Amino acid sequence: MCYDWIFRYLNNVVPGSSNGGHGYREAVSLTGEPIVEAYDTSSSDVFAMENDECGLSLGSVNITKPMTQAERALVAQGRRLETGKMHQCVCSSNGRAHIINATTQAAGGSLNPATDPKITSKDQTAWWHKGGINSLFGLHNVKCAFHSSGPCLLEDVERGVARSWQTNFSEGYSPLMDNNLMLWTPTLGPLLDLFAQDGVQFYPMRWRARVEGGGVQEVFSVIASPCGKVLIEVAAPDAGGRPKEQFHAMPMARAVLKQWNEPAGQPLVPLRISRAVTPELMQPMLKFYGAKGGDRAARLGFHTQVLLDETGADGTRAVTLKLSASATVHMQLWARPEESQPAPWTPNPIGGFAQDFSDSKTSNQVTGKSLPRAAGFCREGTWSVQRYTWYVLQTHKATLEPPPANASTLTPPAGKDQNVFIDDHVSWDCTSPECEVSAGTRSLYEAGSHITHQKYTPPFSNQSTWWPYSHDPAGYGIELHWFHARPDFQPQGELPQVCFIPYDDGTCPGSRPAATELVEELVVE
Repeated sequence: MCYDWIFRYLNNVVPGSSNGGHGYREAVSLTGEPIVEAYDTSSSDVFAMENDECGLSLGSVNITKPMTQAERALVAQGRRLETGKMHQCVCSSNGRAHIINATTQAAGGSLNPATDPKITSKDQTAWWHKGGINSLFGLHNVKCAFHSSGPCLLEDVERGVARSWQTNFSEGYSPLMDNNLMLWTPTLGPLLDLFAQDGVQFYPMRWRARVEGGGVQEVFSVIASPCGKVLIEVAAPDAGGRPKEQFHAMPMARAVLKQWNEPAGQPLVPLRISRAVTPELMQPMLKFYGAKGGDRAARLGFHTQVLLDETGADGTRAVTLKLSASATVHMQLWARPEESQPAPWTPNPIGGFAQDFSDSKTSNQVTGKSLPRAAGFCREGTWSVQRYTWYVLQTHKATLEPPPANASTLTPPAGKDQNVFIDDHVSWDCTSPECEVSAGTRSLYEAGSHITHQKYTPPFSNQSTWWPYSHDPAGYGIELHWFHARPDFQPQGELPQVCFIPYDDGTCPGSRPAATELVEELVVE
């Protein structure tokens, strides 16, 4: 759903465009074999499929072929997912896309030269070798179905969060809407035309942005939800032929247009990632992301500059951060006053809420159901920033390995368990040697963050590295997408399984065996 929305609307932001593709194409490899590859060489598309998506020839798992009888039996037992179509992985449902031309930043040579001639075409290979991969910006939508979501199922959480903007955002702007991604395009005209044609709900805004040289510029933006609790905001200097009175006047800047990912003729570029936080967590978040400087933040690759720290008349505070010299996509933190809410449900009399979350850590989106004592809240509860933050942090605490006593250890716990809120993360890329994984891991532990480690071996390479998946003080996920690690840095224990790849027996991490009667019935059938 998210993926289709992106290709319906964001892939057609250029006036006069009518792109109807799906981000991939059938092609012929360098050795003459038929392949399916991402369409990064399209002459008109803004988006393409991510190059390692399930179903592509370059992907980790090509699962578009029909399932075997044994695989169908595992699906019936709830031990893997149905496959056979693009995006349908064995253990997750993916919809991973990227903006093909998202930045003009020069980043050296390609990180993925695609040297295997059996899985890439001549055009795609040339695009890689010219460094095309350095200009990408990914929008990944992933449902790791066998990952825990706490006492509520993920669909309940997403419906609860989305209640904040139901009925075409008629209740106005709510604090949870601060958790979004902003993209920039020259005009809102084509997007608004499509929204009006299809009846897409959106919230229109106008505001003034700080620009290079100290001036201000009027900007128009619309925020919409492609699916679940995901929000995407698209901003432009042109309202697309609509009168400004149709846009809500916002009292505070929603982005800073200086030291930014300034477009150079591109149809769509990312501007900033926004996070809704509770007021008491603003200072810990600023410290985590390096606004106060310090060695701990520097070990995470944060050499942060505060571009704007603004407080509104109602006490709302927004801080825009440039996380490093080359990070032209900004981080923005919003803290708004909210009314306090009652306890979400009556907790376990022995162990409290912590026990409820612990009891729910094996429940997932395939084999599980909401915790009975929390069921009413899961279906009908009102979600504020405070409630969402509390829920996510409780889920992390219940499902993830706690930080070790020695934050500097070179053999930390691998962190076998995972949850859906770590799946929902930003990737902090850094290719500089200063971004070294053991130092980054130490910094995360010192901040009180939990970590699961993924061992990664790049395609066509014999050298592995580690990618820590963790979270900031408000619980928002962050992945250290780094390529330098000390050889003696070796996390210990069972590694978390990549969510779209099954175990050797075809089952998924977190799945449970079905009843014997069901297995026997399937065998007879």
